[in-house]
Amino acid sequence: MKPMIIAKRIWDRAVAVQNKIGAAATYGAAPLYSYPGILTMWTASQAALYSGDDEWLAEVKSYLAKYPFEFEEPGTKFHYNFENYRVGGLGKGWMIMNGHFEDHKDVLREYAEKTINGPHSYDGIACGINDPKKVRIWIDVVYAITPFMLYAGLVFDEPKYIDYAVDQCFKMYDVFMDKSNGLLHQARGFLADPEKISEDHWSRGNGWGIIGLIEIVRYLPKEHPKYEEACQRLREHCNAIIKYQTVRGLWKQSMAEPLAWEESSGTALMLYAMGIGIRLGILEKETFMEPFKKGIEGLYQFCIENDYSVTRGCHGCLCPTYGDQKGTIEAYLVGVTHVKNDSHAFGPVILAMVEAERNGITNIIK
Repeated sequence: MKPMIIAKRIWDRAVAVQNKIGAAATYGAAPLYSYPGILTMWTASQAALYSGDDEWLAEVKSYLAKYPFEFEEPGTKFHYNFENYRVGGLGKGWMIMNGHFEDHKDVLREYAEKTINGPHSYDGIACGINDPKKVRIWIDVVYAITPFMLYAGLVFDEPKYIDYAVDQCFKMYDVFMDKSNGLLHQARGFLADPEKISEDHWSRGNGWGIIGLIEIVRYLPKEHPKYEEACQRLREHCNAIIKYQTVRGLWKQSMAEPLAWEESSGTALMLYAMGIGIRLGILEKETFMEPFKKGIEGLYQFCIENDYSVTRGCHGCLCPTYGDQKGTIEAYLVGVTHVKNDSHAFGPVILAMVEAERNGITNIIK
């Protein structure tokens, strides 16, 4: 099966599940206009534009066009932790950067300003709107903030947006990187000790981090003073990641735990970053192409059902469970389950399939 055919069918399944059309919503499914749906729209924007499928592109644009105008007022429809989701998040920013939604440029700038002037932790990292102590940060925010601000910076040729995007990603890596194994933790400020960091090496958390990093590597002008540092951080993270790939080509929910279950969304996000790194020559093809191919095959064989439902996706997860177990490795392993058609799971697999085809993989076999 061609990777782009897989990507399109996963998009169709995502729309059906997240809009509850032709399929009952499963545990972990959220409406398409929720923040995981915005992730799906960003990934489908890339896939549709790359594939040249004008009908698919028009469909994705019809959803993104609703932002922010149908969801402009705070409290309308959905709660968002970050203002940039109200304009359509990464999907809207990426599409404007690629010549679409020219008439939305003013609101892109408006929400970039809201982001850069929004709440930040005591150490300068973007945090949620309901954190009076300004200590709570989590790696997911790299996905939410860094690419959006980078795209806006490139659209407007605005250095403060670009530098902010890079700064947010690097600060998060510095806080959450476990130097003993090169993997990222998820969260700080959610435990009794507000300075304590969660014990996990969460698969999707490493995916969220590397998404911001790979978009910097992909789009940051090479003359930027932080470009080489971004490339080096990518190499270091990817060299750590490949040590934990399973025999089926996947990565586990808590990546360094031998008995953890395999998780699809983090696997797919990391494969997307790896694929771009290989294409750009930042990652050595001799080292990374085989793990990349193995991962793409593993996703298709073990995480995508015949109706293009996506399985083995971790449902919403932020320093999970309670009491003494909260934020422990045990919490990430048994306090959080994997589910079918979780709303976070569709978009990452679409991204991975785009990179599979861009790296010359033309047929994936079950």
